[in-house]
Amino acid sequence: MSKQKLIIFDLDDTLLDTSDIYWQARSRFVELLNFKEISVEEIVDEFEKVDSIHMKTMGFSPYRYEKTMLFTYKLILRRLNREPSDEIISQIKLCGRIIIEQMPKVIDGANELLEWAAKHFKLALLTRGEENLQLKKLYSTGLVNYFDLIKVVSQKNTGVFRKFLENTEYSPEDTWVIGDSIKSDINPGIKLGAICILYVYSHHSYYWEQEYKCQSIGSFYKTHHLLEAKEILQSPLSFKQVDTLL
Repeated sequence: MSKQKLIIFDLDDTLLDTSDIYWQARSRFVELLNFKEISVEEIVDEFEKVDSIHMKTMGFSPYRYEKTMLFTYKLILRRLNREPSDEIISQIKLCGRIIIEQMPKVIDGANELLEWAAKHFKLALLTRGEENLQLKKLYSTGLVNYFDLIKVVSQKNTGVFRKFLENTEYSPEDTWVIGDSIKSDINPGIKLGAICILYVYSHHSYYWEQEYKCQSIGSFYKTHHLLEAKEILQSPLSFKQVDTLL
């Protein structure tokens, strides 16, 4: 029997705790730069400034972090008037490999939501990143088994969502979008004409400043736990939509 509605899910920080892997890599990098003359806060601040620049040119490439680490290391050495250490550079490169080699954990409630949703909706995944790594995450966690359609793209915008939807039998009005980014999930979904649920991802120490400063262009549902999304999908009229993260 054909399912009447489609859900397009995001992957990173919606179903998988990917930011925690980035936090672990950055934390290890900061530990390596154990200079008395500069604080941890200053190193992190310098790192984030450099990474914001690299994000504009490399996007969500898993190799971006290694480049940011090495560049930040050189900037700090210049500031302290020191020479680079081959051993530290080798250790920094190992930190960068954490992003590629360590698989993220499934976010609490994701399996339960997908298990239920797969019985009532057609499920699709639209995720940014490098295809091999994204597929590796899906297969290693078993999440791949829930999806009828999977597409890995370099960026997500309304045009990408529209083209993705054209490969299905669903209209925007029959489509839900669930993701953690207003910029990359919610606004494109709203512009497309889909119904959107923002999963408000939270991490004890990590925050993607580049992603969460974006304002919404319309109304959406908001949830702090993925199983709350199940309740919204079951009875959307019982919940109020919002137009801001606050």
